[in-house]
Amino acid sequence: MIKFFYLDIHGRCSRKIYWLIGVLPFIFIGILLGYMSVAFNIQNIELPLYFMLAVTIWPITAMQIKRLHDINLSGWFCLITWVPYVGTVFIILLGIIPSFKHDNKYGKYLFTNKQTQPDK
Repeated sequence: MIKFFYLDIHGRCSRKIYWLIGVLPFIFIGILLGYMSVAFNIQNIELPLYFMLAVTIWPITAMQIKRLHDINLSGWFCLITWVPYVGTVFIILLGIIPSFKHDNKYGKYLFTNKQTQPDK
């Protein structure tokens, strides 16, 4: 499960999975790291932040690529996140844009329940 969500760039992930597994845990880690630096009186906050960036860069990118696949876009669009200010808006938009409701070249449609599938 961890390999699929955080290490593999193939497949698709829904908005719910993107927020619950792809964004919120990393926000929580960042907040926790900030509190720990205050609690342990770490003067140089940049070192823990660089460490967090080095550890989380690939899992975050993998989740963004799968989310882009879910909305039927190439994973290369994840490079937009490196543009200051625009990247933050882009991350939020990834979590808002609805899934592509059919199978695409990146994988099958995630919902198989007949009530949630659109008419063909």
